[in-house]
This record gives sequence, C-alpha cells and structure tokens, in this order.
Amino acid sequence: LFQKPPYNTFKGKPYGVSIAWGPDFLIYDKSVVKEEPKSWKILYEPQFKEKISLNDYAIIIADLALWEGGHKNIYELTKDDLAKIKPQLMKLRPQVRKFWTSQGELAQLFLNKEIALGWGWPVTIVQLKKAGFPVGYTIPKEGATGWSDSWMIIKGTPNLDLCHAWMNYMLEGESQKKMSDVSGYWPVSKLVVPHLSADTKEEMHLSDIDNYFKSIHFWETVQNYDDWTALWNEFRGQ
Repeated sequence: LFQKPPYNTFKGKPYGVSIAWGPDFLIYDKSVVKEEPKSWKILYEPQFKEKISLNDYAIIIADLALWEGGHKNIYELTKDDLAKIKPQLMKLRPQVRKFWTSQGELAQLFLNKEIALGWGWPVTIVQLKKAGFPVGYTIPKEGATGWSDSWMIIKGTPNLDLCHAWMNYMLEGESQKKMSDVSGYWPVSKLVVPHLSADTKEEMHLSDIDNYFKSIHFWETVQNYDDWTALWNEFRGQ
C-alpha cells in the first residue's frame, strides 16, 4: 500500500517515503451527541447551529461532494459541479462556530464546550482522550476523505546520507509506535505491528487493512484549486 504510492511517486520513481496516514473523522462530544452519528448530514441539524467546527481548508469541498454522491472523482469538480455543491455548502455556514487552523485549537473548542461536532484528524482525538474528554469519532455511511504524509528530500540537499538515515529510522517499529502514540496517526511500516496492543490493531483495521485503505478517498491534487478557493472564501464570508 505504501511502497511507491501515487502521491509521492512519478513515472515509477519514488520521490519520498510514506510515514503516516489516516481518515478525516467526524469527531463529537459524547455528552451532547448521545448516539454515534450515522451520516455527515448531522452537521446540518438545527440543534447544532454554531456548534460545529471545520478546518479552514478548501479541500473540504471534496467532502461535500462525497456526502452528496454521484461524482466519479470528488477531486475533479468542474465549475458546474461547484455551482451545484454551493447551495449545500452555504447551508452549512450558520452551523459553524469557528474554523480551526490547528488541531490543538479544535481540541480546545471541544474542551470549552463551544462545539459538539467537528471535522478533524487523529491528533485532536489523542489530545481529548488525554484530557479525559468524552470524545467520540466515526466514519459515517457516506465514507470519508483522508491523507497520507511523506518525508521528501529537497533537491540538491548537502545532507543526503543523513536524510536517508532519518527516513530509515522513522520506519523502524519503535519509531512508528512513538509517532502513532503522540499523533494518533496510523503507521505505514509492518515493523510496528508487534509493538501495538490488540485494541489498537482493531481500531486501525489491521486485519483488513487493504479494504479499509481502499475505502478512504485520499486527497489528490486539485487542478482548478483557484475555483475551489474562491467558493470557500465566499462560504467563509457569509
């Protein structure tokens, strides 16, 4: 899955090493949202007006395309596609209390009881668990987008051997475990498996990792991202 993936490989040549990955979760306050949400459409429910938080990132438009359905590729949206998505996007604006720019900021919004639901990453979940917060997180029936991080070497770097040594170190089992413990991000190296608890293996779907990985709609480069950004700025400004 992580050897020569399309996001860091070009014409069969790897330009980086995968280091971590994960889905974009629907995170919620279990003391407010009593049952696990089955659909992302919960974000639109009247009782959650000004009670949700989203990342300030136009790529979330792809999530709305996913929730809506009917798109062959949620990262290849024409101007007409964006125009069709716009009404649903604008309906979401009154629900948003704040757009987060760091995962610590999202965690603090939950801890302050300012929000009940949020679109977020595993780091926030780890932070909330450590704080003893009643955090819930799920991937609703529509599915989820996701991401994978890589270490890349800058062209012409004078420290090539050091870069390779760092990459190798970060793929060792113990290193991957430490990274995952701190960030909540999911590891990529099989060497980490002996270091994981049974609960962690189950949560990360390691028994069926191929199918689970394929179920995530991983971020892709958006060719007309200026159009996405223009729509997102209009959404934010409402």
